[in-house]
Formats: sequence, C-alpha cells, structure tokens
Amino acid sequence: ATMIGSIFMLLLIPPFPAEMSGGLVDAWRNFSAANAGLLSLGYQLGTNFAGFYIIFGMVNAVCKEDKLPVVNNMVLAVLAFCFLHCGFVDGNLTVGFFGAQGMMAAILIGYLIPRLNNWFKEHGLRIPMPDSVPPFVSEQLEDMISSFAVMLVVVVLKVVFNAFNTIIYKFTHVKIGYNY
Repeated sequence: ATMIGSIFMLLLIPPFPAEMSGGLVDAWRNFSAANAGLLSLGYQLGTNFAGFYIIFGMVNAVCKEDKLPVVNNMVLAVLAFCFLHCGFVDGNLTVGFFGAQGMMAAILIGYLIPRLNNWFKEHGLRIPMPDSVPPFVSEQLEDMISSFAVMLVVVVLKVVFNAFNTIIYKFTHVKIGYNY
C-alpha cells in the first residue's frame, strides 16, 4: 500500500532539479500539474490506508491457521479498526491513524477479532439453523450474535479509551516502548 502511494508521489513531484527542462521533464511536469488532485488522492489513499492492508493480511492468516471463515471476520476487523480509530473534530470525521501510525493497532485487531469471534461461537453465542437452510445463509445468520458480541466489546474498548482521554494509537505505542 505504501509503495503504491510512493509511486503516486513520484508522479506528482517529478524527481528533476528545478533548473532542468526539456522533452520528458517538461511533459512530466505538465502532466503532474494538470493531474495534481488525482495524483495526490492516489498518494493519500496508498499511504494512509496501510493499516487496512495489515488488517486484511492478519485476518486472512489467522483465519487460515484456525480454519475460520474469512469474510465475516474481515468485515468485523475492518469495522473494529475504523471504530477504534475514527473520531470527530469540529463535526468532521478524523481518519489520521489508518496509515503507518495505525499499523500496530491493525496487527492487534487483525489477530484478536477473529479469535474473539470464534471464542464467542465456541461458547454458544450463535443462532443455530435447521439443515434445510443453505450453508451460505446459515453461516451468516449463525454469525450475527457472535458478531454483535465482538462489536459490543469494541464499543466498550472505545468507551474506555475515551474515559481515559486516549486513543488506541497512543495505547499501543506506549506499551511497546514509545513515550508520548
């Protein structure tokens, strides 16, 4: 994800000295000036969504290892990541920790959410379906209760972080040795 963002940044800011000019250099500069908004968007999305890339990888690895369904756990992990990292400042949604700053939290969330969801299911938090219900439908319906329980845990975590006037980013980085 960050590599893609870096490519967009390279396209946005041509790597030539200011005094250099001529064919390719001028064409590159004209292209980047004409498409600055689009290239900047590609840079922002590429670099600021690295946490999602980590989430996808972690959830996929945990689900493969534990033989768990990937899709529901992926959605839960992304929701948890967004819920824990998003906030509102002056009525605007803040998403500043989706990039490199949110990687540690993404690793933890991607690892813990599928395990927590599976723990709830193993301990009877599910809606059993009759055999006549198609497997795809029954899997989704059986997962509703455990998914709700997982999100309830995430909401409680957010409330705890808010009560201590902190965010998950600061919590994960203090615990691994950084001081803020």
